[in-house]
Amino acid sequence: MHPYATRNTCKLFKRKSQPFILILIILIMVAKSKECHFKQIASVQLYHDISHGYLRVSEEKRIETSDTATVLFRVPIERKVALYDPQEQLFICRRPKGKMFVPRKLAYFNKHKKLCTFMENVSVIRPQSHIRYTNEINQTEVDLIINKNGKNPRKSFWKACKARHHKKRHSSCIYSSDFLVNHPIPNSCEHATKTFCAHAVDICEQLNINQLY
Repeated sequence: MHPYATRNTCKLFKRKSQPFILILIILIMVAKSKECHFKQIASVQLYHDISHGYLRVSEEKRIETSDTATVLFRVPIERKVALYDPQEQLFICRRPKGKMFVPRKLAYFNKHKKLCTFMENVSVIRPQSHIRYTNEINQTEVDLIINKNGKNPRKSFWKACKARHHKKRHSSCIYSSDFLVNHPIPNSCEHATKTFCAHAVDICEQLNINQLY
């Protein structure tokens, strides 16, 4: 075959194969996006009944008093949130994984008293969740714990997908312990498995979740 004809044949083949390659790339991107799709971001505020005001969370995730209504954090709707008392080593309450505007029926009960509840507040501007906290609060004793992606929802897309794919290898019970990410509280992992899980997780304490941040 003439060299000129050979070059034309190769160019024609490349031009015909380009649409198929493009379609393949699009399909891969769509599959990846479905695998790691984050829902709408909602604002959450912590309301203190005793002081009749809102509380805020510092950078160290400690509860502090605030005179004005301050948005505490931004968290995806399907992410879990919890208040944790390190002294008592108990979760005071939590917002379970679920859709917005659904009654939070699974708030944690501390023995006989329900210390706080999650309440829905439909805002004109954006959807909000309110936590009504009824006990006296000490910023050195109560921590606000959220699971991965809750503190920084704009993190790298591929990093988030990679982390989520890694955790799929473990049981669904581990997802209930996501609030314990990077939180050095003694026996907190064991308490989470008893509180939020249907069965014990042996590898809970062995998980290295620091790479998710």
